[in-house]
Amino acid sequence: MTDHDAAAPPADLKSLRLQPGLLLKAQPASAPGVEFELQFLGILEDKGVLVEPTSVQALKLGLRGDEVLRVRGFTGRHDFAFSTKVMRVFDFTFRDPPLAYAMLAYPLDLEARQVRSAQRVRVDLPATAVPAGEDRRIPVVVRDLSIAGALLESDEPPGIQGGELVLHLRTDFEGEPIDVVLPALVTRLGRTGADTALTGILFQDVLRGDRLALHYLVHRGD
Repeated sequence: MTDHDAAAPPADLKSLRLQPGLLLKAQPASAPGVEFELQFLGILEDKGVLVEPTSVQALKLGLRGDEVLRVRGFTGRHDFAFSTKVMRVFDFTFRDPPLAYAMLAYPLDLEARQVRSAQRVRVDLPATAVPAGEDRRIPVVVRDLSIAGALLESDEPPGIQGGELVLHLRTDFEGEPIDVVLPALVTRLGRTGADTALTGILFQDVLRGDRLALHYLVHRGD
């Protein structure tokens, strides 16, 4: 479980220091049951927010001029949400390669809360990471583990900032080997040296059985 920090929340979107590539969830006011993903590109002089749709569906369902959107996201430290309006859409999907992005109005009000990290333990677990949409299985070592996420060490980064991957690891439970599958979002990239990549990930949409195994891995030394 995570707890909410008592620290003052960020005053505006700029103070969150969002990284390009961060995935956002958007819901159009005209279709409350619809949700699609946008990729954050940047802030333009505090006047607008540049985003890129992750699918053609986003262009069809919500990225239309004057559409009101409810946008939310998670930085790895803050949950946040805001309301905005689509100011302009630049649709060049007919080109090769296709390109599309949109300008959203800079939000006047931001809802944000800082989330204190869950209990973390130092570990040394070999695992493999599969980047979204790829067949590659990249060997990694889990160095830091919590219910919320992990820190991976590897020769090459197993993903890109804001991208998704699936972490596969094996452990023993009551003498029986079990495979644990953990979908995750890449929240941080770094290096300890020229040959060692560090990747911070946040788990998302973990199935119940895998979440139970994750709790066991984090708390088995208690």
